Formats: sequence, C-alpha cells, structure tokens
Amino acid sequence: MREIYQHLPRWNMNFNETTLWQLDQKINRRGMCMDVELAKSALTTVENGQKRLSTDTQQLTDNAVQTATQRDALLQHIVSAFGITLPDMQASTLQRRINDPDIPPALRELLSVRLQSCTTSTRKYKALLKSVSADGRLRGTKQFCGVSRTGRWAGRIFQPDNRQRPTLNQKTLDNGIEALKAGCAELICGDIMQLTSSALRGCIIAPQGKKLVISDLSNIEGCMLAWLVGENWKVNAFSEFDNGKGNDLYKLAYALAFNFLPENVTKSQRQIGKVME
Repeated sequence: MREIYQHLPRWNMNFNETTLWQLDQKINRRGMCMDVELAKSALTTVENGQKRLSTDTQQLTDNAVQTATQRDALLQHIVSAFGITLPDMQASTLQRRINDPDIPPALRELLSVRLQSCTTSTRKYKALLKSVSADGRLRGTKQFCGVSRTGRWAGRIFQPDNRQRPTLNQKTLDNGIEALKAGCAELICGDIMQLTSSALRGCIIAPQGKKLVISDLSNIEGCMLAWLVGENWKVNAFSEFDNGKGNDLYKLAYALAFNFLPENVTKSQRQIGKVME
C-alpha cells in the first residue's frame, strides 16, 4: 500500500488538501450524538399519521384514491370530481389553491391532506435509525469533495447540512418534541407532519455533560466571491456591517428589490434576501 501511495499523483492532493481530508476523516469517525428516542417516537407518530391521512383520502374520494401520495390518481380524481386541473402537485401550488376562497371545501380538505402526506421526514428518520451506531452516534454523514466541481462536502445518510428550517417557533417545537417522546403529540399539535418535519434538526444533540455549540462563517461565499472578482464596494459593505456601521446585506438585498427600508425587513423576508444575495 505504501508503494502504491508513493506512485499516486500529487497534483490534486497538496498539503492543505491532505490536512483537510484528515480532518474530514476525524469528523466522520467521531460522528454526531443523536436523540434516538426522539427519532423512534417521531417515526412511529409519522407512520400513524400517514395511516390516518390515507383513511381521510379514501373517505374524501369515495375510495377512488387509496393514499394522498398517489399523485396521478389524485390529479385524475380532482379533474373528474371538481372539474379543476392542477399543473402539478408542488407544495406552492397546493398552498395557493388551499388559500383560494373560491374552491369547494371538500377539495380544500383533500389538498390539505395531500400537503401533509408529502413529508420526507419518514425517510430521514428511517435513515437515521438504520445507520446510528450502538453508542448513539451517527457517522459517515459527510463525504469529502462530494461536489466534485467545487470540492465542497456532500451530505450523506441523514444529510445534516440539508435539513430544512423549522416552520414552528422554538417554544412550540420544544413542547412538541417532549410530546412526541411522551406519545401524545396528536393531543397538542394539529399538524403532526409539520411537527415531525420541524423536529428533524432536534435529533442532533450534545453528549451527556456536554453543550452543543453552533458556529458559522457569515455569508462566506458572498464575501469570498466579491473579493475574488474585485467587487470592492461589496467587500467594503461586508466590512461595515461586521463593524456595526452598515446594513445586513441580506436585508438590503430584499429592501432594494421590493422598495423597503432595510430596518423594516422581517426575519422571513431576510431569508428571501439571502437567496437573492
């Protein structure tokens, strides 16, 4: 093996890359401590919720559709029963139709069932429980240079880098997680699928006696790209914000696009500005 290693090309494995790969191996071997109790409880709750939603679908369609995840059958039923053709079953399309005051109540309820049924949390919880080690840690969740063109890491298994933002506020989510573990989430939460989807991030916990600390390089890609292409005005804007003198560029991007004052941009609007920036 050493002889083979000595003959491998070095053009793409300089000292810095090798050091970074060694750090990657250390991170993956250590893994993350997971709340297995929460994952098991959430999965059971989701599966029970899916059964209930399937029953609701059958009742709302007179057994023409067995589950709300049967996309083509559901689209066909909506056309035949309500005379409405939907372009797709994307969440944004469903939500727009649900908010339409002119659609029949029965269709609104059916679309709501479909929207709740299309959660991916079941798959994520199953992947977590299937791969977690006996010591309660999940390993191998990051692939070094998984994105070949840029060299960035790629998420694997539970994909911790690709977890959606919770749609519930922190207090509601904390109470919901406790209810999931107690097996009574249905009693306090109207949308179980929303709760279990929002609780996915909560599966990452600190080991006993430790504290989970999160850090991030603020807008690192925006800063580096501006510097690389010589956009000095933007580099200066980042510097002013870091020094407490300028505007948050995410808020500024939204404000300029929609004619807002930066100080009036809300947290959710800032997220849109982040995508724009």
